[in-house]
Amino acid sequence: MVSVPSADPAVDGVYWGVNAGVAGRKRGSVTSVFAALIAIVLPVFGLVACGVAVRALGLLSADGAKALGLFVYAVATPALLFRTMAGLAPPQVGDLGLLAAYFGPCLAVYALSLLAGRGFGTAPDGRAVMAMGATFSNTVLLGIPLTLEAYGPAGLKPLMLIISVHSAILITVTTVLVEAARGAGNAGGTVRAAAIAMVKNPMVNSIAAGLALSASGIGLAAPVDAFLRLLGQATVPCSLIALGASLLGYRLAAHLPETLVATTAKLLALPALVFLATKYGAGLDQMTVEVATLCAALPAGTNVYLLAQRYDVATARTASLVLISTVLSVATTTALLALFQLARV
Repeated sequence: MVSVPSADPAVDGVYWGVNAGVAGRKRGSVTSVFAALIAIVLPVFGLVACGVAVRALGLLSADGAKALGLFVYAVATPALLFRTMAGLAPPQVGDLGLLAAYFGPCLAVYALSLLAGRGFGTAPDGRAVMAMGATFSNTVLLGIPLTLEAYGPAGLKPLMLIISVHSAILITVTTVLVEAARGAGNAGGTVRAAAIAMVKNPMVNSIAAGLALSASGIGLAAPVDAFLRLLGQATVPCSLIALGASLLGYRLAAHLPETLVATTAKLLALPALVFLATKYGAGLDQMTVEVATLCAALPAGTNVYLLAQRYDVATARTASLVLISTVLSVATTTALLALFQLARV
């Protein structure tokens, strides 16, 4: 099983503050989980509102917001991903059951989302980004602290296993599909463009390099680790400020039906399929089933918006998807954990 890294705000999100804020409540209770969700979500929207404010006041231009997003995409997020992957043990043969039971439904929902995008008349590259939004969970900012609150440190073991390949699979698939869509009609050119894009993609490269370092058994030197930790800490606030600053230029209601379909897939369809696959397909233990289902039920992560901004495709829709799914997840995630708790009574 993947090892659980030491607690670090750069990798593990904000759960230290969350746990302190809900101290005194019974861990794992619906009340404590709801309090943890509110404690996490309010600062998220505070940073988004900060982005809106700095753009409205003229402190950050549209080009500045785009540059900030590019910095997060090309520099801060790769540092976070590399450091996270380097701190994880490679998946073992015994872990394949959980990985198959989680990512099988992920890829199924991804494929269905591509079909749904076609029904909405979305361009092929936009379909790929929205499909990522319907399957890519906010595992670090929300997943780690919520899992700790509901299940304690033991719950991190299956979650970190999912995280170890989560970005590698979904970011890679989406990047290939976007590049393929933009090279449609020329098979040789498409393959070549996709291969070049993969080699140049900072997120994919950081994941691959981090996993390679982990497999080698060579740890990060203390100064390098500290540098990457500081750089990675910029990922969450800068990405949310960039998202907020970009909102003034978008008509979020323009593609609301498609956004709501993707949100429904993310918050309801994906966790339902993961629950069935882990419990009845793979026959995993109850805690692993619940942690995997909770991970699937998390809202869309900001990497979806960053990838959309990088390719300048479906940016308004992905921004809307991240915001709407995050708001609604407060209710859906609390309800899911309440159902699990009732089932144990």
